[in-house]
Amino acid sequence: MQNNDLTEPNNEFDGPMETIRFPDNNDFPDGFSAIQPAGRGTFAEIWKVRERATGNVFALKRLLPQFVDDEGARRLLLNEATAGHAVAGQHVVRVMQSNHNLSPPFNLLEWLDGGTLGEQLESGQSLSIGSIIWVARQCAQGLSDLARAGYSHGDVKPDNIFLETGGAAKLIDLGFAEPIGEPPSLGQVRCITGTPEYMAPESCLRGTVNSQLRDMYSLGVVIFRLLAGQLPFEAATVEQVLRLHGSARPPALGELCPSAPDDLVNLVERLLAKQPVRRPQSFSSLIRELTALELETLHARFAA
Repeated sequence: MQNNDLTEPNNEFDGPMETIRFPDNNDFPDGFSAIQPAGRGTFAEIWKVRERATGNVFALKRLLPQFVDDEGARRLLLNEATAGHAVAGQHVVRVMQSNHNLSPPFNLLEWLDGGTLGEQLESGQSLSIGSIIWVARQCAQGLSDLARAGYSHGDVKPDNIFLETGGAAKLIDLGFAEPIGEPPSLGQVRCITGTPEYMAPESCLRGTVNSQLRDMYSLGVVIFRLLAGQLPFEAATVEQVLRLHGSARPPALGELCPSAPDDLVNLVERLLAKQPVRRPQSFSSLIRELTALELETLHARFAA
């Protein structure tokens, strides 16, 4: 499945530690020292670093040497820097600084303690309904902050939702972020970005689409998976998954999760509507609905 292989900061490193060369501090931007490796994707690696002048800790994402001149990898890093510098809000990872003229180019991000929602699901952990609504509302707020800055996220999924140690949720990995309302290049097909299991039906259409409503659909898939314990659509190939998103009805969420409030089931069904016009038409309205549901389930979340 297609994925944005620029990972975000976490406390795990995907490769055997003995194969990782701990760098000389001269390998890092002036003023920063390496603490430990913190993540690696196909194109980039993450290091936990300390700013020597202040002692503050950050996550430094830089391209791997073999991808320094790769146009696609550099574009993902640049997208993250551009959107990350523009957005202001507590539910989107902050990009503190960046320098793409150095070799390797890098983004300096705030350091986050915790792990991704994807990691939590992979470990077999589940969330209560109240906590699911809480996380969803924070993600909606993050998407709203991005939209206010003029960007859509482009790849909302559990791996790109970071749950801090205290429970707060942040959207991470802005490599697929794009300016809202920017038309595609002539002949461009939009199915080149995103993760198929979470992509809205209109993502592969030619022409301009509402990227905010695409993000809403992806968030709806995340909520469905958290409630039902499964994705709404799964298949053997990318083409089959995309076809299901475009034409098939998802399984009945109320039957898969009978404890979910009717209003929440209804909201998820609208988020997963094939026609974008049937989804909530603004993040402010979505946040209002999720906030009302959050208040209704607040006692259950803290009781759990």
